[in-house]
Amino acid sequence: MGLGKGQANVLGAMLLLTIVITLWCVVWMWVFPILEDLSKVLIKPRLSELLVEDLIIEDVWVRDTQCTIYIYNIGEVEVTVSAIYINHILVWKGELLIGIGEGVSITVNMPQGQTMVKSLKVVTVRGGEYYWRG
Repeated sequence: MGLGKGQANVLGAMLLLTIVITLWCVVWMWVFPILEDLSKVLIKPRLSELLVEDLIIEDVWVRDTQCTIYIYNIGEVEVTVSAIYINHILVWKGELLIGIGEGVSITVNMPQGQTMVKSLKVVTVRGGEYYWRG
């Protein structure tokens, strides 16, 4: 006794569905690693360039020849401070990493013969410039 007309159609549809799903799985297993590699190489570095860097110079204290500066990172990326200028004179150069949502205090020497901070500029590795005017 053979299959009826309706049973043959159902069996054919199930067989076709099984073949399509199997082929889709094979294609996905081949494409997925390529997409992962592309996202690591192309997409993630580009997205990190779009993230916003933002610092706030919260407070500046001058005591004798020392100046203490409190810097807070309100941006979306870690920030590396590379230089600090007081009254347009370079007083500190280096690398100071500030995490997201963190604040740091740094003490630097005042420029020779100066006792007041009229302007202060903090420069980051990414080229950001942040100002405080007392």
